[in-house]
Amino acid sequence: MRRLAFIAMAGFITFLCVLLLMHFIHPEYTFSDHLISEYVHGEYGWVLYIAIIGNLIGSIALIGSVYKAYPPPNRSHISLVFYGIATLAILTKLFPIDSTGKSITLSGYIHNLGGFFGSIAGILFILVHTKRLNLIETLVGSYGILKYLAILAPILFVAVMIIAAYMDPIVGIIQRIYVSVLMFWLIIAMNGIRTRKLIPRRSQ
Repeated sequence: MRRLAFIAMAGFITFLCVLLLMHFIHPEYTFSDHLISEYVHGEYGWVLYIAIIGNLIGSIALIGSVYKAYPPPNRSHISLVFYGIATLAILTKLFPIDSTGKSITLSGYIHNLGGFFGSIAGILFILVHTKRLNLIETLVGSYGILKYLAILAPILFVAVMIIAAYMDPIVGIIQRIYVSVLMFWLIIAMNGIRTRKLIPRRSQ
């Protein structure tokens, strides 16, 4: 359980670190008007796949960690189903997105569709699991931030969808903030399992 949580944290941190690195590798893809997935284009676009693999490994480890950490009645099976869908959706990120302003291709369509449904499933997992953690009274102290991140995530997701529809140049910034909120929630939650701070005493 604790080992799985550590692996999950490592995967998510790798994801964030690679995204930060990509900005320096491809500075022409600015924070403001380019989506994260556009880093795949260019000479070092393959580096982005390290982030995708890190996210995938982290997500698989998260499912196992949460399953082991929260036995019935503390476990929410529906939340794990949601995150399972989100994890499968990560695979669609292996299909390159179309560059901004270019006509959509089959690859870009699969990428966008997977991102949309994957994000919804991931947000539903976070909302349901946060509520469950709140009910078992583990969201105390610094871990209370998970409640605020869970509220912020769907708001930012809707903002990304609206801004992207209008092709506003700040979509890149909002998307990066949204992804960061998701990743920080996942990392903090996994750290809570690793340290047993988010696990009820009777389940330890």
